[in-house]
Formats: sequence, C-alpha cells, structure tokens
Amino acid sequence: MSGIRVTYSGLASLAAGTFTLVSGLIFTLIIARGLSVTDYGTWGVIWGLLAYVLILDPAVSYWATREAAQGTRSAKTALAASGGTSALAAAAYVAIAYAYAPAGGAESGALILAAVLVPAEMIKALLAALALAHRPHAVEYALLAGEAVKTALAFVLIFPYGMGIAGAIAAALVGSAANIALLAAYLGRNMGGRFEAAHVKKWARLFWIPTWASLAPVLTRSDVIVFSVATGSVAGVAYWIAARTVASVTAHAARTNAALYPMLLGGGARTGLQENLALVLYVTFALAALAAALAAPALWLLGAEYEAAVPAAVILVGLVSMRMLANVFAKALTGIEDVDAVTLSASAHFKSRLFR
Repeated sequence: MSGIRVTYSGLASLAAGTFTLVSGLIFTLIIARGLSVTDYGTWGVIWGLLAYVLILDPAVSYWATREAAQGTRSAKTALAASGGTSALAAAAYVAIAYAYAPAGGAESGALILAAVLVPAEMIKALLAALALAHRPHAVEYALLAGEAVKTALAFVLIFPYGMGIAGAIAAALVGSAANIALLAAYLGRNMGGRFEAAHVKKWARLFWIPTWASLAPVLTRSDVIVFSVATGSVAGVAYWIAARTVASVTAHAARTNAALYPMLLGGGARTGLQENLALVLYVTFALAALAAALAAPALWLLGAEYEAAVPAAVILVGLVSMRMLANVFAKALTGIEDVDAVTLSASAHFKSRLFR
C-alpha cells in the first residue's frame, strides 16, 4: 500500500468530489424548495437520529480499512459482520424514532420510514472503508455516481410526483444502492478470503476504540435533537441545516486528505504529511472564503426565509475550517500507529494513539 500517491489521489478525490459537491448542493436545493419548512426540518432530524445508530458502523469498517491496508484478507468477514450489525442498528433506530417523535414535533411515519437507510448507509460505509485501502479516489467516483442518481430521482419524485419527504428518503436509498454497486464492482478480487470468526472476536474486543472516536460526531449531530425537543418543533432545525449546508462547502477540502491515512498504514514515507498539509491549507482557506462570501445568496436560493441563517452560516464556516486542519493531524497520528498489527492486547490499544 506504500505505493499510494498522496497528492495524486488527493487531487483526484478533490476533482471527483467537486462534481459530487455540486450534485449534493443541487439535491439540497431540490428538497429545500420542494419540502415545507417543517418537512425540511424533519429531514435534518432524520440524519440526527441516524447518527445515534450509525455509531455502530466503525466497529467493523474502522478495522476493515486498517487490515486491508496491512494486507489482511478479512473483507468477507467484515461484510457479514456489517450486515448483522446493520439489522440491530435498524431495530434500534425504529425504537429511538418512536420515542423521539411525540416530543420533537416531527411526523412519526417519515421518521420510521427512514429506517431503510440504516443498512444501506452501513454497507456503503464498509465498502468505502475497504476501497480506501486500495485506491482512495475510487471512493469519490462511486460517491459521485450515487449522488447523481439520488439528485435526479429526487427531482422526479418530489416535483412531478409530489412525494415530499418520502420521495427524498426513496432517492437517498436508491443513490446509496448505486454507490454500493459501483464499490462492489471495483473491489472485485479484493473481496476475497473467507469468513473467519477470529476477526469478529477481535473487533468485538476492541469495538470501544472506533466507538470512542465516533462520540464527537454523534454529539455534534445531537444539536438538532436537543433543539427540537426543547422547542417542540422542527421548524428551527430547517434554518440550522440550511446554514450547515453552506458551511459544508468548506468540508470539501477534506477530500485532499483522502490518501494520507491508507498511505501511512501501508508503510509509506511520513514526508507526505507536510505536502498533504500544505494542500489542505490552500484548499480549506479558498473554500472558506468562498462559502462566507456567498452565504447570503446561497441561502436565498434554498428559500427566501432561510436568509435569516446567514450569521450562523458564517460562524460555521470558521468551525468547519478548524476541523479540517485538525483532521490532517488526527489521520497522521492514527496512520503511523501500528499497535493493531503487532498485538491484540487491550491495554496496549488503550495506551496507543488509536485511543488517545
């Protein structure tokens, strides 16, 4: 895996990701314009609730990337484990949605329907984790295809057919299916090996490492849940996710960092870190300036009512920029750590960079 070219893969990911970003923004524009403020807020709540159960995904996909980069053939075992975990996660999501709906002011039918996204998201994440270890920019190509399918279908289902939020959920599901199909086709022979319970036992023993790392994103997503329960309405959530959509343009810079982690895992030269950091800095600052400058017209495009969220969007641009830079160092620290390749000791993992 040390043959991975960080700059080449980073720029290829950035190029493919640019089209993905445009497609994603068009999808957001479609649902923001095609759904009521309440339904758009419900769409944001759905992804907030999904975060609580998708925290189970890294328990398998985290190790899948590391083992594939280190030459361990555990893909089939990971796929089987992810399938079983996704069934448990979907059941947990339904229970959480039922408990949330009365207090949050969201329509329970739409929340429950979104349970179909759980297995799709988890399988997609696993295959992307496996592909990341072999050719990082291929993940972006599959994501681009999935986003294009999702956007086209959303337009048809929401406008001509008037399916509302059900149409948005159906489009997201089909888009994930297209992404999964392309990733599976790309992986091909890299899905070799056989099911080995030993891998599952290892992941079960060390599940706390990736779960710990996933707590911060879950807490970040909890804002919409706490706010909607406190106010008894999802209308305010709509303004928040509109602002977050504008700020997410800056997060596009993370794509230039796509190849650093698997390259370091495979024993690549650490000198690639400096080169990668410079590239991330250039792209982050450029995108941050663009997002802040165009916040007002971008929110107006989503809907005139969302212009009130401009101050939040500008603040979020700064926050996302800092996270992009911190992510470079986090990926580097976990990429050069090889504790999982030499020992299964829980205490050694606890003392390693994977946990710290």
